[in-house]
Amino acid sequence: MLLNSLKSPPQFITENLVKKITLIFLLLTISSWVNAKTIYITDNININLRSGDSSKSKVIAILPSGTPLTYVSKRKSSSYSKVRMPNGRYAFILTKNTLNKPTDKISLAAITTERDKLKQENEELENELLMQKGNSTAAETTKNALTIDHEKLTQELEDIRYSAANAIKIKKRRDTLQEEVVQTQKDLEQLKLENQTLKANNKLDWFLYGGTAVFFSIILGFLLPNLGWNKRSNSWH
Repeated sequence: MLLNSLKSPPQFITENLVKKITLIFLLLTISSWVNAKTIYITDNININLRSGDSSKSKVIAILPSGTPLTYVSKRKSSSYSKVRMPNGRYAFILTKNTLNKPTDKISLAAITTERDKLKQENEELENELLMQKGNSTAAETTKNALTIDHEKLTQELEDIRYSAANAIKIKKRRDTLQEEVVQTQKDLEQLKLENQTLKANNKLDWFLYGGTAVFFSIILGFLLPNLGWNKRSNSWH
């Protein structure tokens, strides 16, 4: 049993070894990604990319000049460089067929594309500027119209205020006149009462005057005959 344990390594040692190998592989992969740079295919028509760093290796892709590739590594003893293609696959390309910057042909195409893009953007900006000018003119027209409307509304408001003030004045004047009319009516009623009282007093006075005249007439009627009789009696004597 001891012999068997010596012949087969413990399981935890095997697991640790696998973990270490995996970790080293991941570090190498990450290092290749961190140190990766972009290189370009030289100004040839098409370039073969192979599965290994040898001219005998299988051609796995043919890319045109100017295609950007991600540089991964290169062995000193090999004339091939390991690269990553745009599709993510790895391949090998002759180092002499690569450049650290785009070719003049590709640069010219990029410049032309950029020029056309800038030209299009310039045209779009000019169109936008024209639209802004049109919007500005429309905004100015709208502003003028709003100013006129504001002035009209201000004038109407002043007219309303003036009318309201006049209405208040008219109402106060009407109330004053109504009070004067009521007071006049009261005075008229008072005058009527006083007139009626005067008429009644006048009638009473005339009645008294008449009664007094009748009374004196009766007295005179009694006195005058007696006076005449006394004169006759005196004359007889």
